[in-house]
Amino acid sequence: MMNGRVFQYSLLTVTLLPITLALLPRSSDVVAVSTAIGVIAGTHVFSTLYLYLTPDVFVGVQNWRWTVIAVPIALMAAVFLFLLAMPTWTLVLFMLIYIHFGIVHFGRQNLGVLTFSVRIGCQRPMDLFERRTIMAGVIAGMCAAYTAFAPALMLHPSYFPIDPTPVAPYFLKLWYLGAAIYVVLVPLAVYHAFKERSNYDAPSLVLYLSSVMFFAPLFLTADPLIAISSWAVAHGLQYLIFLAVHAGSRTRATLAGLIPVATLIVVAYVGYLLWNTYPQWGNETLARIGASAVIAINLAHYWVDMFLWKFQTPERRKWLLAHYAFLTTGRRPASAVSGPSTSAGSVPA
Repeated sequence: MMNGRVFQYSLLTVTLLPITLALLPRSSDVVAVSTAIGVIAGTHVFSTLYLYLTPDVFVGVQNWRWTVIAVPIALMAAVFLFLLAMPTWTLVLFMLIYIHFGIVHFGRQNLGVLTFSVRIGCQRPMDLFERRTIMAGVIAGMCAAYTAFAPALMLHPSYFPIDPTPVAPYFLKLWYLGAAIYVVLVPLAVYHAFKERSNYDAPSLVLYLSSVMFFAPLFLTADPLIAISSWAVAHGLQYLIFLAVHAGSRTRATLAGLIPVATLIVVAYVGYLLWNTYPQWGNETLARIGASAVIAINLAHYWVDMFLWKFQTPERRKWLLAHYAFLTTGRRPASAVSGPSTSAGSVPA
C-alpha cells in the first residue's frame, strides 16, 4: 500500500510536471514527452467507469440510482441530441454551458488535492480561507473559458461548424473580470500562505498556491500548451493517481487480487482508443458520433465525480478512509488553524 508521503509527493509532481514541460524550450523531445503525458492524462475520464465496477462505490451516495445512474445516462443522451440533431444555435448554447461546467469540474478537484495533502502532511483539515480562495480561482478560470476555447468551443470544426460570434462580445469581456479577480486573489493567497506558514509542510504550501493559481496561465499567454494543457493534463494525472491508489487498496497478493488494477488498466486503454481514434473512423457521420461519445462521457464524468469523492457525509468519509488508509483523521488545536475548517471538499473530480 502506498505511503501517504509518496502519495502527496506524487500529486505534487504531476501537478507541476505539465507546466514545467510547457515552459521548456520546444524541442522535439519535449513536445513528444508532453504529448505522451497528455495522452495518458486523457484516459482519466473513461477510467471513471472503473469505479462503477467496484462493489462499494455508491455507499453513502443519497438516491444513488438517480444521482449516479439515471442522471448521467440522461446527460449523455442530451449530448447526442444536441450534437447530432439540434440546430446550430442550440449547440452553441449547450457547448457554452459545457465548457464552463468543465472549468468548475477541473478546478474543484484542487479542493480534494489540498484536502488530502494537508491531512497527510499537516494533520489538519483544509480551512475555509483555502477553500474560498481556490474557488475564487475557479471563478476566474470560468471567466476565461470562452477566450480559451472559442471559436470551436472544444468541437472539431470540420464536423461541427458553429459560429459563436453573436455572443462573443459579452463573453470576451469576462476575461477582464477574471484577470481582475486574480490581481486581488494572488496577493491574498501568498500573504495567507506566508502568515500561516507554520500550518503548512512544503508540498501542501506549493499545492495550495498552485491550486489557487491553477487557471492563471489562461491570463498570461495564448500558447495552448501553457494556457490550457498545463492545468488540463495536471488534472488528469492527479485523477489517475487517485484511481491507482484506490485500485491498489483493493489488491491482494493473489491472482484474483490483481483484478482491480487490471480492470483500471483495461478501462484506461479503452478510453485511450476512443479519445485518439474517433477522427479516423472513416466518414463524417461516424466521426460525429465518436466526438459526441467523447463529450457525453466527459459530461457524465463531470457530474458523477461531484458525488463520489466527498468528505461531506460520514458514509463517504468512511469510504475514503477505507481506501486511502494513510489519511489522518487527527486535528490540530483550533488555535493553530487560521479559520473555520471544512472537510466538505470534493476530492478528485
